Amino acid sequence: MDNHQVARRTEPRARKELKRSLDEKGEKISKSKGNGLTVGEWLRYAPAESLSLFMYHAPKRAKRLYFDVIPRHVDEYLTFLEKYETEDEPARLENPRRLVEEMLR
Repeated sequence: MDNHQVARRTEPRARKELKRSLDEKGEKISKSKGNGLTVGEWLRYAPAESLSLFMYHAPKRAKRLYFDVIPRHVDEYLTFLEKYETEDEPARLENPRRLVEEMLR
């Protein structure tokens, strides 16, 4: 599944979650203010798994969502991905890689 398909599939659910998102100043994201970041914009720069990981962390809490968080979550996802291959079973169960990938199915 390419990023455009993921964006179309996750847009309604993610839009609801992004309402709890804040910009870098801690203010609510708003299209009218022009401080919003859409799912499509995220996916233009990063894989869908990184967005899922972002949403996975404290899903009910407002998150700071702006372009600068994208590289950090990509790096974090790649670290979990790399670690997963060498981890034993109990550690794999704690690794969010599995859950993040399940979110995209």
